[in-house]
Formats: sequence, C-alpha cells, structure tokens
Amino acid sequence: LPSKLGADDLPRSAADAMCARVEQLSPTARWLAEAHALAFEDTFTADDYRELAADVSSHAIEAALSELLRTHALLSDGATYMLANRLWKAALIERLDADQVRARHRALARFYEQRSKLAQIHHLFAAGLYEQGLDSMLAQYASYERGFDYRREANPGKLAWCRELAITT
Repeated sequence: LPSKLGADDLPRSAADAMCARVEQLSPTARWLAEAHALAFEDTFTADDYRELAADVSSHAIEAALSELLRTHALLSDGATYMLANRLWKAALIERLDADQVRARHRALARFYEQRSKLAQIHHLFAAGLYEQGLDSMLAQYASYERGFDYRREANPGKLAWCRELAITT
C-alpha cells in the first residue's frame, strides 16, 4: 500500500468512482448490466438475463449475476434483479459509445419482442432501426383499434419520443 495518498489518487466524484467500478467488471457482467441500464423495464429475472444473452452459457450468466450482486451493482429480492441506484445506471451508460448503445438496444428489442410491444418499439427506435420500429408502431396502433388494452403495457408514455421521431422520419 502507498504510504501517502494525494488528491490525484482519489476519484474526483462519486460518478468517477462508480465508473472505475464499472471498468473492473467482467465482460459478461458489464454487458448484462449495461443492457439492464438501458432497458425499458426496471427489473429482470435470472431467466430474463439468460434469454437476453442467449449466446452465453447459463453458468456464465449465474457467475455474472453473482459478481453484480457482490459488487452491489444489482439488488435482488430473490426472484428479480434491479440496478442498485442511478449512479450505477449512469456509470454503465456513460462509458458506452453509440455503436455499443445501439447493439444493446437491438438485443433488448429481440428480448421484448414476445413480452411487450411497447418496449420492443422503444428499443427498435433507440437502436436506430426506424423502419422496423415504425412498422411495429403501426401494427400496435392497429391493435388499439381492435380493442387493445394499453393499461396492460407498462409505461406507455415512454414512447412519446418514438412517436415524434416516427413523424419526422
């Protein structure tokens, strides 16, 4: 251990400290947490993470979840997982470049395809897949006309930015 710490040895802010912690995560744990930070919904189950990262082994997913719990990036009630706080969310998203953000949103769009059309639309637009997002949005509006119950979908207001983009695109 160093005998003396200077001001330059310490993080300048809580956000900087959190970014340093993100950098220490394994690649699988970091990818899962980044995708979770961008997700339409706040909670996931272990099965959700397995489906989201279908190309990763169950063992690797379990190890990554254990790592995220151990580092206090995630909280769990035993059945679901959520990000521990907004600092983690910001630190996870901040370090991503535009291509990485789009890639995570594409994975989330596939994940939500059979779960929530509103979430899928959100992630299609966020991934830059405007045509697919618009097609899905139009199909969703058609289902409203057939008596779709929007109250079953979580957070429909989160699509406002997609609607504006669909009109201008």
